[in-house]
Amino acid sequence: PTKTSAVANCWAPLSEAFSRGWSETRLSWLLGFGRRAEVPRMLRRLHDAVAAKLPWQTALQPMVLHHHQPDIRGRLERVLGRVTAGMGIWTALREVGLLNARDVGLLEVAERAGNLPWALIALAQAKERRMVHRRRVAEAVCVPICVITFGLLVGFVCFGFFMPMVKLLNDLS
Repeated sequence: PTKTSAVANCWAPLSEAFSRGWSETRLSWLLGFGRRAEVPRMLRRLHDAVAAKLPWQTALQPMVLHHHQPDIRGRLERVLGRVTAGMGIWTALREVGLLNARDVGLLEVAERAGNLPWALIALAQAKERRMVHRRRVAEAVCVPICVITFGLLVGFVCFGFFMPMVKLLNDLS
């Protein structure tokens, strides 16, 4: 391996994140961030289906066929199978890990009250706000850590450069 290939290998994840967006990178999917980014989009699509008064199977079918992430596509395929078998959509989404218990409770109550379109949009917005907040907290924690790390590195290099000079001056006097 050459120096150029090592630099290219280090730069690849960053360039991928820059060109495709953080939620589309392989690293974000390994850490679980990609799935979190997809849930609000899915909730908005389900809102559109509810507004158009489509059955759940019809609403899920295009998402299963055309989703760009294999992980989400597989999960939605399992949801579609369970909904087709007669399970409730919210329970199925919970079982495959796309919604948590609080979300399911909210959506079930909203469905009974007739406020499902509003609840889907509100839940999507809340999840997006939560993602932005988590990203900002991570940035607020990472920036000081990076500054301290680089400061220590610069201090170590300066110490390494000036210690021989101090020793030389002490030996000359």
